[in-house]
Amino acid sequence: DFPNYGIALNATGTDTGDAQWRSLERGEPEAPYIKVFYTYSAPGGCISNLNAAVSQDTFVQEDDPLKDYSTQNPLVTRPEALKRKTAFIQFDISDIPSGSTIDSAVMKITSSNSRSDHTVDVYRVTETWTATANWSAPWSTAGGSFDNATSLGTLTPNQTQQQVDITSLVQNWVNGSLPNYGIALYATGADTGDAQWRSSEDGEPDAPFIEIQYRSPMVDVVLPLTQDAFIEENNPLKNYGDKDPLLTRLD
Repeated sequence: DFPNYGIALNATGTDTGDAQWRSLERGEPEAPYIKVFYTYSAPGGCISNLNAAVSQDTFVQEDDPLKDYSTQNPLVTRPEALKRKTAFIQFDISDIPSGSTIDSAVMKITSSNSRSDHTVDVYRVTETWTATANWSAPWSTAGGSFDNATSLGTLTPNQTQQQVDITSLVQNWVNGSLPNYGIALYATGADTGDAQWRSSEDGEPDAPFIEIQYRSPMVDVVLPLTQDAFIEENNPLKNYGDKDPLLTRLD
């Protein structure tokens, strides 16, 4: 290992004139720089951990189809026909670099009450929405647009923290192969009451989040100059630290 004292440009040959080189004074993109490509020592990249927070959440209600619940706490699910309530949660994963490998992604949410005959399936949302969504809008299908053919896992309202592994979904979000529209909590069963779930309004550590472990890919970085100068044998006390261009000469 060596200390970073920089590099020297030393001329050789028979030339009796100056070679000129762009200097720090030129600024980007003409000034010298080092472009570094590197990978981390961990296999596949640098292992990082992230708790992805909620970016928006709400629930919608079948028998009050225009009601906005964007500031309501808690989130609510209900399976009762004609009075169904479905919750929607979107998470911020913007801190994960593009091209990363998702080793694990576990969505965690806390149940605030206990209900019987009430199971909640977690589905991928398939359409853009905002927290002011209601049962009727902005969905192309009333009640919300989600992939109800593929359950990502189930939740049980029993006053404990619940979790669902959504590693594959988060990987698709990061890859860009699926847009990150979040997840839907869709209730089934004979229950005629509400299951309550902690929401973004609860803040950390009670709000829902995704616990993610990922590996960053190879990255590149441009290292700019910190200082430069040239020196002259026949003018040994002269400082050329602010001169442009840099010069080399061999005679």
